[in-house]
Amino acid sequence: MSSPNLERAQLLLEQNRGSDAEEYARLAIQDDPNAALAYLYLSSALMQQNKDRDALAPAQEALSLDPDNPYTHAHIARVHYHLENWKKAEAAANQALRMYPEDSDMFGLLAYLAARKADWEKSLELAETGLSFDSDHVLCTNARANALTKLKRSDDAQDSLDYALKRDPENPYTHYQKGHVLLEGGKYDEAAKHFCEALRLAPNFEDAKEGLVEALKAKHFVYSLFLKYIFFMSRLKPGVQMGIIFGGYFAQRILSESLASAGQYGAASAVRIVYGVFAFFTWTASSLFNLLLFVHPMGRYALSERQRKVAAGVGACVAMILASLALHFSTNIEGLLYGALAFATCSLPVAAAEYATNPGKLKLLGLVIVAQCLCALGAFALYLSGDPATADGPATIAIITGVAFTWLSAFFRN
Repeated sequence: MSSPNLERAQLLLEQNRGSDAEEYARLAIQDDPNAALAYLYLSSALMQQNKDRDALAPAQEALSLDPDNPYTHAHIARVHYHLENWKKAEAAANQALRMYPEDSDMFGLLAYLAARKADWEKSLELAETGLSFDSDHVLCTNARANALTKLKRSDDAQDSLDYALKRDPENPYTHYQKGHVLLEGGKYDEAAKHFCEALRLAPNFEDAKEGLVEALKAKHFVYSLFLKYIFFMSRLKPGVQMGIIFGGYFAQRILSESLASAGQYGAASAVRIVYGVFAFFTWTASSLFNLLLFVHPMGRYALSERQRKVAAGVGACVAMILASLALHFSTNIEGLLYGALAFATCSLPVAAAEYATNPGKLKLLGLVIVAQCLCALGAFALYLSGDPATADGPATIAIITGVAFTWLSAFFRN
């Protein structure tokens, strides 16, 4: 029998009052420690408060109490998805579908998991299967539009989203997806309008804030080119992405060494510099252009606290690169060129901190950043003091750390 506390928790969850729902869910657990639904409500309440890691334990307790309930497996899938435990999320979603094969929510979740692997055909198939059971399903509609966009069927995607918005013009998720389709299509002003509308309807919608930030930055020509490159890469399967990343590196090595062997040292250096600038820009472009939004009337409010901190950190690294180069040309201290390279590699983990979500990995990344920057700063001071032999050591450590980080990140990203 349902308790008053359980009914109250359910009502509060429907009103998106996660903090209050948590209180009543805990009281419901005290009323009946074997009530699986109470644990599910507690987990849902914690997720509404963005306490995804805390939400896992009560979800698992609910599963142990009621292992034959497909809704319990579906909820576990959502928790793992938010925690970026992709394989566990997929396994739980498939188990939920085995128990209830018409769950459009799970087809939508699986469609987004397929999208993470850039398996756009599979993503489209899953989304359309979910829509066959519920033609108005928002998650499946948005997943379908996302897949269609990546498959270069943007017109079909926009038609689908326009139809969805006619049925439900106040849905922030559909406005967000519409903005994303327009952003990928290069219609940045229209995209910004839909992201703003999503934020009007859901002020704490972080993905919509990020979309708005991207739309504002894309108005700068250089960043729009970078964004097109990112969208191009996102359409490719992980193995192809890896092939391009590592292939590009080895191609420039072969070309530059061939040119050097032929005595064309200037051309060899130019190849290395162009590749280095390109690699540096692909890692730091987002944070560098976030700096420009500090003075933008809308952008400064759209940026998250972490985006502002990361942008400031990357900006500080760039300032040290420029200072090292300026001092090199004014003092002829050769080691400062090496020091500039050390600061350039420091900016790579700093820029990556914008996207780190796992608390443990973020803490480890923070330690790497601090150690690397201390090495670079120590080398900078030693070069200026006239001790290049000692300075080369910490500068080399900083450079190796930055290069290793980029390679390992590319390898483990997917």
